[in-house]
Amino acid sequence: MKDGIILCAARDSAKSTVNLAIVFIVLCLIVLGFNWRYVYNLFSGPVPLTAALATDPGAREFVTVEGKLIPTGATQQTTLKFKGLKIDESKSADYMMLALDGRFVVVKVPANFTGNTVQGRLEELPEELKSTPLFYPWMVVEIDYRIHTNLFVWLTALVLPLALVLLAFGLWRVAKPQNTWAIRRLKSYGSPHLVMAAIDAELSAQGGPGKVLPITFAPSWLIVWEPCLIIFARNEIAGITLERRVKTSASKTTVKHVINFKVKGRNLAAEVEVKEEDAARVMQYVREQYPDTVDQTNA
Repeated sequence: MKDGIILCAARDSAKSTVNLAIVFIVLCLIVLGFNWRYVYNLFSGPVPLTAALATDPGAREFVTVEGKLIPTGATQQTTLKFKGLKIDESKSADYMMLALDGRFVVVKVPANFTGNTVQGRLEELPEELKSTPLFYPWMVVEIDYRIHTNLFVWLTALVLPLALVLLAFGLWRVAKPQNTWAIRRLKSYGSPHLVMAAIDAELSAQGGPGKVLPITFAPSWLIVWEPCLIIFARNEIAGITLERRVKTSASKTTVKHVINFKVKGRNLAAEVEVKEEDAARVMQYVREQYPDTVDQTNA
């Protein structure tokens, strides 16, 4: 049996949820794609540092190494300035080294670091240290790799599962549009199937005259098609108003024209944004066909 007008509209409305979920999933995959090295190391590391990795790590960068740390004499200085004036200068890191298969690995650790185990990210050796052939070309920088390297990946890890749940929910609503909020709300008027059949019949008999942009004004029903499907019985409409929302920023002023619908005796309302030239058409139709719903102070 072919679906009616309202059921098809409910399915189309549910597809917007699917599309939104797909957008979020694609954005998450793009973020993970750009940060594939971090994701790879996050789940496979840290790995013990070897001479091969210290020479050419490839995709590896999250490592751990253990041994006696020997000072190199090189340090990193941090300068604190205020309006160009140097206020303070202090040592923020030390460059140490440890023996590994006949050569030395440089490790950068925070000032006053203690211990013999360094865990962090592989980085290329600074130019001033590369001249020493005893050093491997890659060094280990002591950091908390899991939380320090890329916060965008962690944010993606939170968003992606939610997007997948949203996708599943949207697909379920597309498969069963009768379970969408707009259709379930029809229970307040009777059997949803019978109500939909009555609305379909009225819309088919009416033809096009009642359609104004994403809104249909039928004799017994008012249907908002976009941005999501909402159906009101004609006799429960308490008011239809046009609202101008002005937003001013440093660069420009924007004006939005919004049609508001209020329902009698319910904490329920809907709004549809329209273009300025279309807003007048909608309100003119409302004044002609639904005159009792117009708030004359906003008409």
